[in-house]
Amino acid sequence: MPARRQRTLQFKLPPIKTIDNVAVASESVVSGVARGQLTPAEGQAFSAMLEDRRRVIEIQDQEPRIRALEDLNKPPSGSR
Repeated sequence: MPARRQRTLQFKLPPIKTIDNVAVASESVVSGVARGQLTPAEGQAFSAMLEDRRRVIEIQDQEPRIRALEDLNKPPSGSR
């Protein structure tokens, strides 16, 4: 088995289901780095993952809105 290059982290983040949750988690990461629980590189890696999660949540939030707008712009059925 190859040697592990990075240490296993015991760092808890709150559940991340909303954009507001991402902000809270980001603050936890910053605090973890400030307290020495995470190295700056680990904090940066967590931040990158949180940014990816934020984008996924944003897309999930926008998709129904876009679909609703598209439905509003559809011509009534039967008209040409």
